[in-house]
Amino acid sequence: MLKPDQGLALKLLKLSVSSDDFQETLQLKKQIKKALQEREVPHLSAVEFDQILRWKLDKQYHRSKQQREINVDEVVVPITRACFSIRSDDKNYEIELKLKTLTTMRGVAIPLASAILAICFPDEFVVIDSLLWELIYKEEKSSFTVSDYLKFLSFFSSLSKHTNCSLQDTEHLLWLYQQSLS
Repeated sequence: MLKPDQGLALKLLKLSVSSDDFQETLQLKKQIKKALQEREVPHLSAVEFDQILRWKLDKQYHRSKQQREINVDEVVVPITRACFSIRSDDKNYEIELKLKTLTTMRGVAIPLASAILAICFPDEFVVIDSLLWELIYKEEKSSFTVSDYLKFLSFFSSLSKHTNCSLQDTEHLLWLYQQSLS
């Protein structure tokens, strides 16, 4: 397992966060943040939901598009409204409920649910990814559970303390590091 320590942090901090992908992500987060702040009860529209999925899935977006087309405003708005309103003193339970609520929509598994949460709440969540999982835990994995996500998030919480960067900046730096190893 990769250790979230100062040595790894120093390697990551040598990398740049000025890539086009990073800028696109910043723009999407800014756009979604503005939309959520303008609403009395925060939620996503179907269009915003689709923008996040397009961003996360990139070249794989069209693969399961038909399955996801049923996620219209009448589905996306109440589900995201419910998800975003969940609060618990037990943070792990809160995260579990949020992920499971989002996965009630067709075509949304833990990775897409984590992407939705990460774009909407960038200070609290990261996007679970099979390439980073393999780098960190030295095992291939193509599907994830809530427990996997909590473990992944915990790793980045620990590593971000060493980098003095946000969770998502740390995640992006590790992704760049992983790319440099390929």
